[in-house]
Amino acid sequence: SAAFPDMPDEDFEDLLESIKTHGQREPITTYENKILDGWHRFKACLQLDINPSFHEYDGKDPVSYVIDLNLNRRHLSPSQKAIAVVTCNAWLQEGRPQKTPPRGGVVTSVNKSSDQMAKEAGVGTRTVERARKVAQSGDKEVIEAVKKGAMSLSEAIKTVYKDDPESVPPEPVKPKTQSTKERLS
Repeated sequence: SAAFPDMPDEDFEDLLESIKTHGQREPITTYENKILDGWHRFKACLQLDINPSFHEYDGKDPVSYVIDLNLNRRHLSPSQKAIAVVTCNAWLQEGRPQKTPPRGGVVTSVNKSSDQMAKEAGVGTRTVERARKVAQSGDKEVIEAVKKGAMSLSEAIKTVYKDDPESVPPEPVKPKTQSTKERLS
C-alpha cells in the first residue's frame, strides 16, 4: 500500500533476483483496480518484463487487510505506524463514503475512532490525532517524510503549523517515571 514506506533498495534488488530466478510466487492483490498488497512485486515484474499475476480481494474490509499485512511486516516508528493507519482510513473514507456501518453493522475502517486506530497501530491516541492533523494539512512533502521515517510527527506538526501555533495538538503524554529514591521514600 502507498500508505507504507518503500522497501529498502537492497531488499528490492533481492526481490528482483528472486522473481527473475523463480518467477512471481505470490499474486498481487487488488481491489477496485488498486494494489492492496504486492506493489513491489508489481514494480519488479514490470522491470523484468514479466506479466504479473493478480488476485482480486474479496473480503469485507480492504483497509484492515492492508494494515494487517503491512504494519508489523516492516520496522516502523510510532509516527510511521500512525500516519499509515490514518492514511489507510482516509483512503476508505474518500473512496467509499458511508454514513452507517456496512455489512450488518460491522465496524470497518471508515468509522473507526482515534482510539480504535491507535489500538490497531499500537500507538497512543494522541499520536494518531497528530497524524490526522498532519494528513489533513495536505502537505505531501511532510506526509511523505513522516511515512519514510525522515521526520517525526512532532517535527511534522511544527512544520505544518509554523504559522498557526494555536492549532498544534498537544504532545503525547509520556508516563512519569519515579526515581529509585522516590519509590523507596
